[in-house]
Amino acid sequence: MSEAAKEVYIVTEGCYSDYRIEAVFSDRAKADEFVEFRNLYEHGSYYQVETWPVDSAKCGDIVYCVWVNRSGECVEQQTEVREHSEPEDYVHSRGGTIYAESTRGYDVALKIARDKLAEIKAREAGV
Repeated sequence: MSEAAKEVYIVTEGCYSDYRIEAVFSDRAKADEFVEFRNLYEHGSYYQVETWPVDSAKCGDIVYCVWVNRSGECVEQQTEVREHSEPEDYVHSRGGTIYAESTRGYDVALKIARDKLAEIKAREAGV
């Protein structure tokens, strides 16, 4: 990694308790190529690239974001670093997908999304 690099590109796979880091790159194109290859040849897996700042123990709040489909499966997740994140958890739904975020971890964000999904299904069922 060059001295000028300010970010690394972390390839992650999995969701919730299965979430893990698979590789770290100093070049976004190489990370994207790795992800494209793995997603193409490893069916049932979902690899993604997360961008993280280098040499920064705490440059903001880490926000864990998840997207859940109507079956309750986590279809996407990402980590963001925000300078000033609201301490509140956040959730919304659009087009059959539930999006949730939390500063307390992926497991909390996933629970928030699934609770919202249960609320929507109960309302649709007239409960």
